[in-house]
Amino acid sequence: MDEKNVSTIIADSNYGRIQGRSQNGISVFRGIPFAKPPIGPLRFRAPQAPDSWKGVRPATGFGPGCVQGVNPFQEVIPINVPYTSEDCLYLNVWTPSLEGSRPVMVWIHGGGFVVGAGSEDVYAQGSEILARRGDVVLVTLNYRLGALGFLHGKTLCGEKLDSSGNEGVLDQLAALRWVQENISSFGGDPSNVTIFGQSAGAICVSAILGMPSAKGLYHRAIMESSGTASQLITPEQASLVTVAILKAAGLTADKASKLREISATDLAGMGMTAILAGGFFPVIDGEMLPRSTYDAIRDGETRGVPIIIGTTVDEQKLFDILDPSIASLDEAGLLTRAEGMAPGHGQSAADLYRNARRSRGESVTPPDLYSAMQTDKEYRYPTMRLGELQAQLTPDTYAYLFTWNKSPVMGGALGAFHGIDVPFQFRLDDNWFCPEARAGAETLSRKIQDAWLAFARTGNPSHTNLPSWIPYDANRRATMILDEICQVQDAPREQERSFWQSLAES
Repeated sequence: MDEKNVSTIIADSNYGRIQGRSQNGISVFRGIPFAKPPIGPLRFRAPQAPDSWKGVRPATGFGPGCVQGVNPFQEVIPINVPYTSEDCLYLNVWTPSLEGSRPVMVWIHGGGFVVGAGSEDVYAQGSEILARRGDVVLVTLNYRLGALGFLHGKTLCGEKLDSSGNEGVLDQLAALRWVQENISSFGGDPSNVTIFGQSAGAICVSAILGMPSAKGLYHRAIMESSGTASQLITPEQASLVTVAILKAAGLTADKASKLREISATDLAGMGMTAILAGGFFPVIDGEMLPRSTYDAIRDGETRGVPIIIGTTVDEQKLFDILDPSIASLDEAGLLTRAEGMAPGHGQSAADLYRNARRSRGESVTPPDLYSAMQTDKEYRYPTMRLGELQAQLTPDTYAYLFTWNKSPVMGGALGAFHGIDVPFQFRLDDNWFCPEARAGAETLSRKIQDAWLAFARTGNPSHTNLPSWIPYDANRRATMILDEICQVQDAPREQERSFWQSLAES
């Protein structure tokens, strides 16, 4: 925030008075504690309510992000969190006024459950833009990452390490409780809260949809590039990661309590060990997260919750960076990988994708065919399945496909890759947009921002600068194509989607 014309502003909370800063019609409160520091005996425990304070607490600087690992995509998607600590449970509020009762939007950041923070530049600057543009209250938050937030100990270690593996999601629920209890003092309406997130943040949103204890803490949800319920894991899967972490720490299960004595930095450094063992994800523990999000929807848990859900068209291309062999993939290699994705149907998958993409004038090289298959299997099919199920409960279910692909990153080779859509809703990053594509990108950004804002206000993302956004259902499968020209298409790329559905049902 530029120091010119800055004034102080004080808001009340249940824990004490908070001093923020105001400029150009937006007040910002940074680094508000929503839970006790999860350190010492509170490591691997559910978050506890914060302590109260006397006097006025300054809230003019962001709290530290969680201690974290290395971002393998730093050159493509920079994540800069200058100050990290195990003491990380802080949130930030942007509001046009402390008076009134505005829609509240709560952002849950992505980062593969190992990196990121609510204070990243794109969110910090973009939240001010959204709050001003939509007259909403914007909240961003930190949560525990890696082993600190997602290490499932109790199946393997019992009372020696009885963590559920959902402590990071419980942090998010603690932040949402803080919002329920306090946001009216910041000009927000606690009865109109939209949670939204991308990638790991969207997976957390989908997990929250299935958590009985989250009822009443939110009212609408947006999930961007989540892969949704396919990325919630069982205790058995989570225990494989626990084994890997214990091995890296030189411990056995009966000595697992000693993980509380290892430095947070060393634990974060074991992130790659965990990823190789399957990765960190919310855990279907039978308690806080009793069942998959799919099953929660089937049981009616999410009835009456409007959602927006969607993917980018080239999700997988970001992850292909980590496997240089994909660039030289030949037909035989493609078939081997296709068979791994669709056992017994690899040739059929390759033929279907080649024919479908050729009919649309898209590349049919083996690397591009592989990337398209993986995108649909891991992201688009499970996303559309969740939308299909939710539409049976709640008509206000909306789907999108983000296809804008003019980023110059890596010579434009990544297309509409995983994460490219995030700046469109917050603030466009100059490094991602070549000058000749800037005007079109800015126009699309405003359309997406206004759709998300309209949804937060009314539960319907339609607005005057966007074609009428028709709800999604299993019959029509109406999907908003987000590109320089936005349009609703019925069942886009249906051959590919239905292929993965047929395999899932066989």
